[in-house]
Amino acid sequence: MKVIEKIDVFSLAYMLALIGIVLGFIFGIFMAAFSSMMTGMFGQMAMGLSMGVATIIILPLYYGFLGFIMGLLVGTIYNVVAGWIGGIKIEIK
Repeated sequence: MKVIEKIDVFSLAYMLALIGIVLGFIFGIFMAAFSSMMTGMFGQMAMGLSMGVATIIILPLYYGFLGFIMGLLVGTIYNVVAGWIGGIKIEIK
């Protein structure tokens, strides 16, 4: 058994930021498609298209920022708690 005693906080933050950017882009595409379908049904096409394009840009930035902040927070808390109880035991083959 190996024990993860410490996590590089910035490495975790960068990883979660990248995951957040990818998920934000995917969710942004779905929201843009849904927004364009709804505006097609109810009118006001220009507003719906601009809102859809904005989600493709804003959501990846927002999710990436939140992922980075959460990575810093979770990594720091993990390092403190792992110092108290010894970390997570994993088996590597």
